Amino acid sequence: MFTNYAAVHKFLTIAWKRNALNGDADFDIDEDSKKIQLDIFGLKKMTKIESFQVELRNKLLKMDSVSNKSILLYTYESGHIPKHAEDIIKELKKDGKLHFDGKSPCLTYENVFRNGKIIDYKIIK
Repeated sequence: MFTNYAAVHKFLTIAWKRNALNGDADFDIDEDSKKIQLDIFGLKKMTKIESFQVELRNKLLKMDSVSNKSILLYTYESGHIPKHAEDIIKELKKDGKLHFDGKSPCLTYENVFRNGKIIDYKIIK
């Protein structure tokens, strides 16, 4: 199956720009604005972005290595923009749990698809 990732990138960028809370619609369909409040047990419900980031972090920590392209594709398939994944990559690098050469994770449409800049991240266990 062929996917036009330029179209996916453009669509998701517009969707998240219109609704930075959950990227779904012009209104809070997932009620993410209410998730900043604690529930009856004092626990905070995760927003769509937080859930994605926790899931991505857990998946990455189970691997030995992964490329920026693989993470970008997973991010798009999950309905998120690269910034959401990039935050986790930078956090893992800062914590010493992930290594890549350079300062930038190169996790953008331009780097991966236009420039063909594929880099491997090594997961440190």
